[in-house]
Amino acid sequence: MKLFLRFIICAIILLSACTPTPQSVPTPAATAVSPAPTPTLMPTLVPSAVVQVQAQLSDFPGDDYCKLNALIPAGMQVDVIGTYHDYAAVTWGSSAGWQRGFIPKIKLGAVPSGVQELASDAVPWQPLLDFSTWTYYTPTDGGELVIQPVSEEQSDWAVDPGRHLVKIPLRMHFGLQRTYENWAGVRIYGSSDIADPWWKGINRMDVTVDRKQYRLCVRDGSREDCNADIPLSVSADQELTLQFMDVNGRQIQVLDQDNNVLQTIDLTNQAGLNLPNGLFPEGWFQFGTTVGAPEKFKVIHPSVTTLPVGMYQPSWLESPGLKDLAAPHGIQIGTEFNPDQLMDKRLCAVFKHDYNVAIISAFGDPKLWTGPGQYDFATLDQIINQTAQPGVTLYASHLVWGTSDEEGGIPAWIRNGNYSKDQLLDILHQHITTLMTRYRGRVKIYSIANEAPQRDRYPGADFWFDHIGTEYIDKAFQWAREADPNAILILNTDNNESPRDADTSYNINAQYRIVKRLKDKGIIDAVGMQMHLFLPWNSRVVPKEADVEATMKKFGDLGVQVMITEMDVNLHEMHGTPEERTALQKQLYTDMMTACIRSKVCTLFATWGISDATSWVTARDIDAVYPSYTPDAAPLLFDTEYNPKPLYDALIQILSEP
Repeated sequence: MKLFLRFIICAIILLSACTPTPQSVPTPAATAVSPAPTPTLMPTLVPSAVVQVQAQLSDFPGDDYCKLNALIPAGMQVDVIGTYHDYAAVTWGSSAGWQRGFIPKIKLGAVPSGVQELASDAVPWQPLLDFSTWTYYTPTDGGELVIQPVSEEQSDWAVDPGRHLVKIPLRMHFGLQRTYENWAGVRIYGSSDIADPWWKGINRMDVTVDRKQYRLCVRDGSREDCNADIPLSVSADQELTLQFMDVNGRQIQVLDQDNNVLQTIDLTNQAGLNLPNGLFPEGWFQFGTTVGAPEKFKVIHPSVTTLPVGMYQPSWLESPGLKDLAAPHGIQIGTEFNPDQLMDKRLCAVFKHDYNVAIISAFGDPKLWTGPGQYDFATLDQIINQTAQPGVTLYASHLVWGTSDEEGGIPAWIRNGNYSKDQLLDILHQHITTLMTRYRGRVKIYSIANEAPQRDRYPGADFWFDHIGTEYIDKAFQWAREADPNAILILNTDNNESPRDADTSYNINAQYRIVKRLKDKGIIDAVGMQMHLFLPWNSRVVPKEADVEATMKKFGDLGVQVMITEMDVNLHEMHGTPEERTALQKQLYTDMMTACIRSKVCTLFATWGISDATSWVTARDIDAVYPSYTPDAAPLLFDTEYNPKPLYDALIQILSEP
């Protein structure tokens, strides 16, 4: 914030130097001599330039494809108030008023002479995280995170979902406020905490505050307690700035309010602490909190920033994205989505560039449904509010799902409630009506009876089928239609895109019978093909494009749309060399997109996630498909650094064809 203010002050000084000071010109006295002409004031013009190519205004000297600020059209004139390497600091007047920011100098054509080069301490630093998208953020008092768990189970929930490259210098700034009813602190991770016990092998630094000063509790993974407890030279009533000067976080500088160094801490040379490779041995960090109930903990004015490099390079993000190129084909592009993920500016940029359907998996979170007719809507409401932006379609995944998995689907109070069939029907009816009424007009697509065609053949795999019978499917769709007649209702399942073996043939035929029955009643709109290819429990037969297209048309002939809803292609289960496996992955993505286009009934192409960094298949922090991190699975369109993979380029090429 201080750097931004310095930039504004510099801009004001430069502008004021260019603005003529009003002068008082005396009226000439009446004489016999003709009056002298009134002097003409010659104002010094603010240096200006004309934008040659449409440019996006950024808050810092760099490209911010996540925060879509003003787009300055080609041909518009801007005032140039300074430069910083490859960027120009400009002001621009539009119908929205005057705006300040940075654009690449190359988009100006020529920078006026006499424009000053700005010093590094006079430009805003580049934000690496956007805390305003986090569930715990509130704009109160300039922005703060508020964490107040109601139980010990929730004490460590507030962890951002991404891992972020350390860019040096790296600054973390925040203040802390607490009620001192229990423990509370900010957690900075440099390694995972998924071991058993949780502390084994972990690199973690907790930033806490007592009633006098800030402190660091640093762990090296050798024991549960702090290996080093380090007091800081900052009082509890001030805000703290920590600066890392190397990518592995070996040394930390503690800065004062004017960014002067107060204290330098060498984490490789602390008694009792064994971090020879620093806090960030792999070059990434993760931000979170740890708060014990009933403590109320506030993180004031949080920011994580780095000094902008100021070098411009043309980016693929300046070209049309998947959603733009798919639109003429009548296809939307979707992904499983939680707005907390937008904290990572890289993921945010990709989502806004390529996707226009957000699949909200929080609808299947059992923590939402706390009892009969009882809900904790706080998190889901915030997700919907943050995601429901112009141009983004919301997809509820899944409103009704009979999975017995404790992490999704059926809450424990239902599983263990010993309810009768009629009671369960009433509970399900109330649930569908409550949620669809609450989000009517905002959520467009609802997944109903997810995976029923394949789960219903296995006892114990579908709670609703086991306790109600197949009629739950028809009733769920009927109640959903009544709750929101304008919503798109979809029967979604997996391993059903082409009849390539016994299981896929069974799933297709079972789903077809159900869809035909529901369509005859007018209570279904779409068929979902999850398309999780090469999962350990799915078919290993490679689907052929022609067979997938034919299957789509088969369902389309019933009068329903077809949607690819959760696609990923798992390299880990494939045979062959790395080159052969990635070539097959590319072929599968392009074949499925081709089938979608040619079928003329496919309206959605969605993947289950954006990047290999956060995929449920690679599973860095969860035991989902594999019990440990499996990076060679690499199932999605973007790599772990959110760069497009060759298969992304192949999809761009296919969608670009007429």
